[in-house]
Amino acid sequence: MATNPQTPDKSKAAETQRARTFARDYFPTIRAASLTFVVCVLLGAAMVSATQQLLERQISALRASQLLENSSRAQFRQVEVEKHEIHDFQPMYQQLVMHGFVGAEQRLNWIDSIQAIQQTAHLQPLNYEIAEQQAFVVAPSIDMGGLEVRGSKMLIKLSLLHEMDLFRLLNGIKSDQLFDLQNCVIKRWPEPDPGTFLPLLYAECTLYWLTVGKAGGEPPDTDTSMSPTVPGA
Repeated sequence: MATNPQTPDKSKAAETQRARTFARDYFPTIRAASLTFVVCVLLGAAMVSATQQLLERQISALRASQLLENSSRAQFRQVEVEKHEIHDFQPMYQQLVMHGFVGAEQRLNWIDSIQAIQQTAHLQPLNYEIAEQQAFVVAPSIDMGGLEVRGSKMLIKLSLLHEMDLFRLLNGIKSDQLFDLQNCVIKRWPEPDPGTFLPLLYAECTLYWLTVGKAGGEPPDTDTSMSPTVPGA
């Protein structure tokens, strides 16, 4: 059977069709649209990234504002609590100040108080010794808030007509000042001659005058660590 050979024009057209490529023959047609698409994608990505960063900054600013607001509220509540505490404890604080517990020790006031009690209660002459003030060690669980408790040791020697003289002295001191009584020892004098009106007893008491002040504060200027005698009435 005979075949019909292709004409030269049809063969040339087929070769031309096979030689065409996308980059050379078709891309130029969509080049502008492709570039526009790529630019739009890049701009969109940049806008999304910028929006995300702006959102993150806004969220951080909001969190910081909330933290500041919470801190301000906490400080306000603390101020209110402290205001109520001051109102509740101010009378007690004023009493402590009046009794010489707050601030520097008042040794002259202590001596004046003892002399006044001795004269008012008509007590026998007494001797006393005051040692140097020292800081007390408190339990670690107690928050002193930058303060420390201090004590000045005093030794009192007093002749007694009877035991109640000692109680009059201690009760009088307690009403004016704050102190911590460590111990008291009462002894009997040797038997006096019959018919004489002399003290039969004498007492030795050790106590600490108490004050509170800033930790590491300056030591007191007044030094009365001597052995004076308070005269009798």
